[in-house]
Order: sequence, then structure tokens, then C-alpha cells
Amino acid sequence: MAAFAVAALVCIAFPMPPREADEQAAHGFPGWPVQFEGEAIAEEPLSEFEKGFAKSFPGKIGRFRSGRRIVILRWTTRLTHRVHGAAYCLEATGWKIEPRPLEARADGAWSAFRATQGGKTLHVREQARDASGATFADVPAWFFSALLGRSVGPWWIVTVAE
Repeated sequence: MAAFAVAALVCIAFPMPPREADEQAAHGFPGWPVQFEGEAIAEEPLSEFEKGFAKSFPGKIGRFRSGRRIVILRWTTRLTHRVHGAAYCLEATGWKIEPRPLEARADGAWSAFRATQGGKTLHVREQARDASGATFADVPAWFFSALLGRSVGPWWIVTVAE
């Protein structure tokens, strides 16, 4: 309960910027990459859930396949509460979430978790990256760094499920 109170105070003390230029910001979109971690990626249609979420997202959302992996890319030019960790979405749709240790990789640390539902298991990892190349292993670290002016966009938020 105390964490909720702190979060509410932060939102009041540091209100979100107006949504005025979300459409204009999309004009600065650099386009989707053609590779991810050295492998070609192929764009796939967004799921109905992802389409609904994308309608009010201040930026771009893309879904890609790279071999067995699904790669979700989110690109935004502004701090937003519409970016939250994949664990929340999966849990809300009935998946059981088991946190895993951070994964140290050449491109920085990634948060990780195991998601299971109906006999299916996914290993999921997530990372955010800002315009200067700084990485954040989870969405809260990215959000509060940006909120306090320590990170400047645009930002890429990457989720990988395999």
C-alpha cells in the first residue's frame, strides 16, 4: 500500500507530458530493424490484444519472428504509462509468472522471467534502450530514469519470448 502511495505522489509531482504530438512524433520513426541479435527478423501481424493496445500507444509497436523467437519492439518518443513490463500483460491473460535472474549480455542487462500456461512455457526477457545507448533491465528503471531527466528518448523497449 505504501508503494502505491509513493507512486501516486510521483505521478502528481511529475505529471506526464501532454499527448499533443504523438502523431507528429511518429514521423521521426527510424523504421523497423531488419535483424535482431544478428538474425533476420520477419514482421508479423499484431495480435488483437496488441492492436487494441497500439491504438493508444504514443509511438510504434511491431511484432517479429526470428527463428523460434517472438520479438516485440516498442518505440516511443515520450515518457508514458502505456509502457509496462510484459509480465503484467501475460499475467493479466492467465499466464503464471516466475521471475528469473537478470541476464548479463554484451548489450547490457535484461530482466527475465518464465511464463507458463496450459502446458506451454516461455522464457521472456526485456530491456529498454535510450537515444544515447543507455540500457535499462526493466521498465520501472527506464521509467524513473526518464522521469528524473536521466534518460532522453526516443526509446526502444524490446521483449523477446522463446
